[in-house]
Amino acid sequence: MSSDQPRRGIIPRTEDSPLDDDPTRATPVPQRGTPTFGDELPAPIPASPQRAAVEEPLPPTPPATPAYVPTFFERPAATTPLYRSTPPPEPIADPTPQDDAPTQTLPRHSSDPLPDEPETPHTFSNAVGWTILGTLLPGVGLVRGGSRASGIAALVIFLASLGGLGYLAYEGHLAARLITNPIALIIGATLCGVLAILMTGLVVATYVALRPRTITILQRIVGAVVVGVLCFVMSAPFAVVATAGYAQAKLVTLLFRTTESQTRPTITPGPASDLWANTPRINVLLVGGDASGTTDTVIVASIDTKTGSTVLVTVPRDLARLPFPTSSPLRTYFPNGYWDGSNGENPASWVNRLWTDLPKKVPGNALGTTSNLSADALKQGIGEALGLRVDYYLYASVADLYTLVDALGGVTVNLSTRVPTDATATSWIEPGAGRHLDAYQAVWYGWSSAGTDAERQTRRGCVVDAITRANPAMVLARFDGIAQAGTAATTDIPSSMLPMLVELSTRMKRTHVTSLQFANGADGFVSASPNFPMMRQRVASAIAGSLDPASAQTSPAVPLATQCGA
Repeated sequence: MSSDQPRRGIIPRTEDSPLDDDPTRATPVPQRGTPTFGDELPAPIPASPQRAAVEEPLPPTPPATPAYVPTFFERPAATTPLYRSTPPPEPIADPTPQDDAPTQTLPRHSSDPLPDEPETPHTFSNAVGWTILGTLLPGVGLVRGGSRASGIAALVIFLASLGGLGYLAYEGHLAARLITNPIALIIGATLCGVLAILMTGLVVATYVALRPRTITILQRIVGAVVVGVLCFVMSAPFAVVATAGYAQAKLVTLLFRTTESQTRPTITPGPASDLWANTPRINVLLVGGDASGTTDTVIVASIDTKTGSTVLVTVPRDLARLPFPTSSPLRTYFPNGYWDGSNGENPASWVNRLWTDLPKKVPGNALGTTSNLSADALKQGIGEALGLRVDYYLYASVADLYTLVDALGGVTVNLSTRVPTDATATSWIEPGAGRHLDAYQAVWYGWSSAGTDAERQTRRGCVVDAITRANPAMVLARFDGIAQAGTAATTDIPSSMLPMLVELSTRMKRTHVTSLQFANGADGFVSASPNFPMMRQRVASAIAGSLDPASAQTSPAVPLATQCGA
């Protein structure tokens, strides 16, 4: 393009030049010649002499970059319109409320709330109160804290468990079967262990869901202590029951294992309403052995299965000439009873030597196949002497009794006599009512040689009665040690009889116990040459007196509580 042709000029926009937002006004630019574009321009301004003198042909310039096109190094601000001739559009109001718009959740690394996060409506005291209530009634606290589904599930499980326990309490025979079945005991103990863990987690989750997001250090300490105590209170009972369940399973498996016996009867259980309907009476031989193996304690517990009334018949350890039934093969070996054949006062003739000596005097299969020849022989001989059918036996040593009493935490008895607690008689157990004896004192009280034979029998009966009447809660809490003592004992009671015996034990606790003793020199009884017909008659009278109040007036048995002292 020649310099003498008119040319349309373009003023480049700079940063200091203001924007002209008026599209109707244009800045006049001097032009030379006729424009080559088809746009109409305003008339040129006449040049003055000064202007003509100054105006020189402009050197050619490169095409200017339009103002609305951003360069590589410089971008216009978001609020700057790209086209100078077009005004910026007005913002359109959003008709949708912004309150419900989702907010961005930022990760939180502490328990303090974010500046714009709403505070939980629960106060600290409110959280602690609902946590305690949620512990007593599991699930309620979670519902309050917003975890409705978890809370309702926990509450339903809790109520269902209460219903199951109530059903077992109502159906006692079913509960007896469960607590005497080793497999059921192991399953139940495992479930209790799981429940202990779940209850601990439930308490913690309830408190976490309810606590305020901003609490003081003191409140943190108090909350931790409260949660710890609640966790212990809720989990400890389940842990105790689980431990007792495993111990009971071990006891049932080891003590009531399958054995062979020639004297064990076959007892058919009655209906579920009364398992003992077909068996009016049961007789159990309780044998206590010492370190030398002799049986210093021989007691027969004759129990009425309908009422639970019990007669404890004590046989002296120096009883000689123990007879055997005519149907027993042992009668051929001992036709005149168990003795040395010449002197009934010889210790070799006493009943306390039968347990260790009889197997040496007869063949091992003298009674047939049996797991304990001594036990079967003693059951036959004691039953013949007392006129009873001895159904089962239970043998425990003095060491076993010590372990049992120690596991029970001692026994409480009424003492009527003063008894030494060592061989030199330097310390004594003073008489009195409601005396609590530890294991050491109880063994010395019951098995000390002090006093007459009748007094020793009375003291042993008092200890045995105190053991059988132990607090059930204490038995449950210390069942592991009790089971340890029980597994060292021996018996021929089959495990199938345990549900019936559990039901019978509950009946025995509701009634009284009477004691009948045979002591040398008392009431015409002579141990070296006993009158067995007289013994049978006295036993029959004692049993009749335990069932009929009218016969009790002439019964030779007396209440055990009276013998033990008041």
